[in-house]
Amino acid sequence: MNVFKMFSKEAMKNNYNMTSFWLGMDHYTVVVEPNLFELFSKECLEKTRFAKFARSLIGNGSIFAPVDIWRPKRKHLAPTFSTKNLNNFCNIFSQQSLILVERLQSTLTSEKFSMWPFITTYTMDSVCETVLGIQIHAQTDKEQPFLKALNEYLTVGSSRIFKPWLYIKAIYKLHPDSQILRRTKKTIWEFVSNIIEKKREDIKRTKSKEASSGVESTESFLDLLLESADGVKFTNHYLIEEMLVLLLAGTDTSAVGAGFTCVMLSKYPDVQMKVYEERPILHTDLPKLKYLHAVVKETLRLYPPVPIIGRAVEKDVLLLILSIWGMHHNPKLWGDDVESFIPERFLNGSVPSGAFAPFSDTNTP
Repeated sequence: MNVFKMFSKEAMKNNYNMTSFWLGMDHYTVVVEPNLFELFSKECLEKTRFAKFARSLIGNGSIFAPVDIWRPKRKHLAPTFSTKNLNNFCNIFSQQSLILVERLQSTLTSEKFSMWPFITTYTMDSVCETVLGIQIHAQTDKEQPFLKALNEYLTVGSSRIFKPWLYIKAIYKLHPDSQILRRTKKTIWEFVSNIIEKKREDIKRTKSKEASSGVESTESFLDLLLESADGVKFTNHYLIEEMLVLLLAGTDTSAVGAGFTCVMLSKYPDVQMKVYEERPILHTDLPKLKYLHAVVKETLRLYPPVPIIGRAVEKDVLLLILSIWGMHHNPKLWGDDVESFIPERFLNGSVPSGAFAPFSDTNTP
């Protein structure tokens, strides 16, 4: 990440807010200007080589799939992300939060500790229950096989990005890391596949029980997809790819956002107190938490969970790095206090147009 920060800062210094660099045999152009960011992100939808590395695990999962595969998949998935469905998960988030708070009690006697292992296991438990409808107890069981395999795969797999000599498949197959990826991928795919098979078998029984008792259970994203109009058409392979996308994207982005928000609240007690005074009673109160919303946004500006996205301009064979981190830290856009943590900037209307895109979307509410 430090490499991308360095080139993002270099781009900020140029009048045209762009710079470039070579990574192996690929030449990348770094963009930190909002208008160009929006243009390229909307017009250039094909991904760079980095996406191919992700496909080795998730196949043609919607986020990293080629455009011709991604578009129809999006139509299938979009209805499951309705506000009603998301609100149904609030009890799950609340229950997992109570476990997180209990675990954090053990740190009260520590001067310093890392939030990361606490937050990542919390988000993994929350995402597994909302996406797959299962409890893996990652917060209390550090030896959970799926969690261990996933962490090992991501650690080893991400190291390949900055080793261009390993981009060639024939060479990488001979590397020890390749064997680790094959082994851990097998564990990950088998875990998700077994859950899908069980869900298919359980759906009819669950429906009949609910019909007789009148009690409805919280449906996961997997349940919603299987019960949708196209559910019977979805193969296990298709569902594994999409479930892995939701697991990876939901766990990591949520952990980064929540983790850095906790860090900011610990560094700024006055901000923490304002958030505390605004605390909700019910999930219906969430839209009223204006200051908390501003705190989260300011945290995402300084520490975007998706700091860069790669796009390919196919006509001119140009590779782009759209630096979200660079755009969020550009003093030409945000002013001289760009590095300061000021939640109020999201309350007083001083956010530059198109300059806030923590998840790559400049229309983030």
